[in-house]
Amino acid sequence: MANSIQAIRNVYDIAKGARDNESPMSDEEIVKLLERTVSDKSLIPKYHRFEKGYAAEDLFMRIFSLLPWVKTVVPLGQEQFPEKSKEELQVPDYEITFEAGSETNTSCVLIEVKLVDGDKQTHELQKYKYDVLKKYSCQKNEPLLFGIFWRKQGVWTINSIESFAEKSSAYKISYENACLDDLSAIFGDYTYLFRRQCYRKSKFSQKEDIKTDFIHIHEKYGRTVYEGLSLDGKSFEPLCMLEPSVLDCAFDFNEISCNKLSETDIELIEKYIRIPYVYKLSSLILAYLLKIYCFDKNDMYYKNNIVVENSFGIVDTVRRKCGGEKFYLMPYNINKMATQMIELQFGQVNHIMEAYKNAPRENGDRIIVSHEYGLNYQKTGKELMSQDEIAVMDGGKCIMQLRGVRPFFSDKFDITKHKRYKELSDFDPKNAFDIEDYVKHLHRMKVTPDTEVDDRKGGY
Repeated sequence: MANSIQAIRNVYDIAKGARDNESPMSDEEIVKLLERTVSDKSLIPKYHRFEKGYAAEDLFMRIFSLLPWVKTVVPLGQEQFPEKSKEELQVPDYEITFEAGSETNTSCVLIEVKLVDGDKQTHELQKYKYDVLKKYSCQKNEPLLFGIFWRKQGVWTINSIESFAEKSSAYKISYENACLDDLSAIFGDYTYLFRRQCYRKSKFSQKEDIKTDFIHIHEKYGRTVYEGLSLDGKSFEPLCMLEPSVLDCAFDFNEISCNKLSETDIELIEKYIRIPYVYKLSSLILAYLLKIYCFDKNDMYYKNNIVVENSFGIVDTVRRKCGGEKFYLMPYNINKMATQMIELQFGQVNHIMEAYKNAPRENGDRIIVSHEYGLNYQKTGKELMSQDEIAVMDGGKCIMQLRGVRPFFSDKFDITKHKRYKELSDFDPKNAFDIEDYVKHLHRMKVTPDTEVDDRKGGY
């Protein structure tokens, strides 16, 4: 049976390779190949079920190999000898080597890939299957995690067995709980938060001989000749031909102006219909590949090309131009494996560890922690003030944040009315305190012929 399963995998790889070379095999050709190579004929009708599983495994390898902290994703193969060894030990699908805490430090985890297909909202793992995987994990002394693809939602989650509910003969996990306890942040799977209004400028031309790098053709205005983004609606940063597709798959825009530049050229200005938007990096990459026809959601096939290989850089560049911020999703439930993984990756980052260990866990709020500063937010929670609230805050008020107390409102003080205002550098730059000039005169010893010196050896 093991040889037959490996033969099915070989047929799948041949069929995928043919498709990669744009010479796809027909169903009849695949069946003939299966009949010639698979000894257990009862498995041949189940080929499409195997095909789904293998496609999910390949998709995992592609998407997670694009994440910024992942060094290698190594397939561990289907073959295992002696064949009876699977009754005692089961080799997982992948071993991931990733940066752990710094660029110079790496660690490894084992990944078993699982597919949740159709309308299912729960994954069930038989206990005996977990036991043989866990035994292999213990012998290799590497943590075992599960990469679960929730196909209907187009979302990958990374979960430990502690996130599953233990039943009599199986472990079960729902989509909701898998998302709450997702550990994919350890691989650099950022949570992108877009909460600033963004403006999109597009220029189109109906000239037949127009030269442009853009492929898109607007059904009404013609060929795209320019795309740009702005956070203030005035200064626009241009996009390259590969970047607009990120906008199209991630955001909904509303037209705010349409200007006729000439008889053939049109300029369109749009802005977000709503804010904020929240995306996980892995999900946004997958949506981008779908948008540019490099991923087929019907059978989970993806193309291998230079655009796919550079998709993280493309997506993250657009994120920056849109004013998106990087956050990390922390697992909701604190357990042994989650703590081990979070400490491994973020143990030296105090504000992230503080959020993981001490953030309030109420009503299933998802805890996301800033990449750059010590503020943590919750998906259904609320900040002290939103960006829009700050924008319309009374100009005579300010927010004070002092160590040891909660942030509070305060009246602003007009320093020009202070009686010693003329002593400040705001009044005259010559009043600025030069710390370097000050310290260079300190601690200089003056020695004269009358200075007494203790020349005894030794000291404190």
